[in-house]
Amino acid sequence: MIALPGGTFQMGSPEDELDRFPNEGPRHRLPSESEWEYAARAGKQTPFWSGDCITTDQANYYGN
Repeated sequence: MIALPGGTFQMGSPEDELDRFPNEGPRHRLPSESEWEYAARAGKQTPFWSGDCITTDQANYYGN
């Protein structure tokens, strides 16, 4: 496994790629972590997508 910088991975293939199939495009990049968080929160002004607090049921962290 390798780490990729956020927002740099592209889905699909370039239009000029040899033997490219028509269903291999268009190219889209995956969202960065901050773009994903913004979209998941749907415009909320809270620190987390679920509101002001987060629990161990919602995220994988040591909550004690």
